[in-house]
Amino acid sequence: MDVRAIRWIILNLWWVSSISAGYSRADNCLQVSGVVLDYKTKQPLHANLSVKLPSGRLSLGQSAEGSGQFQIGLDCRATVLIIERAGYHPQQLSLAGLSTNRLPVVVGILIPLIPVDKLGVDQVYQQSAQRHYEQQDNQKSGKPQRGLFNVTDALTSSPLEVKACLFSTNDQAKRCFNTNSKGQFSATFPKQDIVALEIQQPGYQPYQGNIAIEHLDGQQRTHTIQLLRELTIVVIQIPQSQLKVNGELQALGGNATIPLQRVPGIDNQLCTYMIQPGQYKLTAKHTTGVARYSQPLTIRTGLNVIALPTIAPPPNISAGAATSTARPPLTVSPKRVYRLPDELPLIYFEQGSYLLDEDDRDLLRQVGVFMQAHPEYRLKIIGHTDPEGDEQINRYLSELRARMISNFLLWQGVPEKKMAWSGQGSRYPVSPRDSEENKAKNRRVFLKLEIDQ
Repeated sequence: MDVRAIRWIILNLWWVSSISAGYSRADNCLQVSGVVLDYKTKQPLHANLSVKLPSGRLSLGQSAEGSGQFQIGLDCRATVLIIERAGYHPQQLSLAGLSTNRLPVVVGILIPLIPVDKLGVDQVYQQSAQRHYEQQDNQKSGKPQRGLFNVTDALTSSPLEVKACLFSTNDQAKRCFNTNSKGQFSATFPKQDIVALEIQQPGYQPYQGNIAIEHLDGQQRTHTIQLLRELTIVVIQIPQSQLKVNGELQALGGNATIPLQRVPGIDNQLCTYMIQPGQYKLTAKHTTGVARYSQPLTIRTGLNVIALPTIAPPPNISAGAATSTARPPLTVSPKRVYRLPDELPLIYFEQGSYLLDEDDRDLLRQVGVFMQAHPEYRLKIIGHTDPEGDEQINRYLSELRARMISNFLLWQGVPEKKMAWSGQGSRYPVSPRDSEENKAKNRRVFLKLEIDQ
């Protein structure tokens, strides 16, 4: 191994270990491109973007006026992406579900912003909209005002069973109510008052609102409170050779499907924010409607990125040919489907390299699908090198090969706790060093599925 190769390996090893230790690189390790839009009108919005880092908050710029588009680089240590615009609820997108060692890829996302309720009389509005307000002291008595409160999910409008508390400004009294199965509760207001409303529900952003009770006329007023859940986004990355593919998600045990939509400016990304954390099935279809791929997914709060495997083109699709309606066998790989967990071939590398070719990625995607579907297994990843060169460098290189496979599987959704990786250098050769062909057999990573104890 020549000196330049050794230096290159050391540089890349330093890069990976630096990210693992939490140090930032001069350049960013995740590129995010997307659009900020109004949830109701779907119109693009000009908004501010920033991230949370261990050292504090860092501004990243703004989405473009008119198009709402943005492209930003995220520091490897960033934990939350924050999107803000006056008159809208701020959105916070957790990055905790991504690997710390993020791959240098572009991720395309759509960010919805929801307008806040405006300040008004006898109606609920967000405390963030509060301005100087003096209550009109012109009706000290009368018939109590009645309020019917509907608490819903801001994105789906589905009713929510929550605990809501009202705080009176006049007498400092606190009243708490549990909504029914329709997401409703009722309250009466016998006096003019400014009443604070607070709701804290797991999985949702805290709600803090006010009601200026002015008219004691015995009438019932209906109030709708929309809770904004912690933002969850799913991004499906499509191979460039498979751009004529659409996708949808279906909750396991449910019938409703969630369509995935294209991200403007990025032709190989499908995205949705209309989703809650849980278990889903991803189905990819050719634009003709023929299903080509199916995979179980575990969706977590925050940003979820799934790389779609290469999919064989559907049969009987050519110029002038009739479209086949028969559903072909669903396979992860057009080349070979391995009988997991019994059949796991070795992954081989070029001398001095840790790069994965497409066949390697194809195998690892199948391993990722299997691991997500079978949580009772864990995976051992053991890297090796040929005996050429310095043994310390060889050990580092074998670790890097194993670590890069672990990183790839993390991006496929395999939990880090389900994998154990190590590098053995050249200590355990399986072939003599008498020829280049034999030495190449030692540049390998061994994968082994085991029952998790």
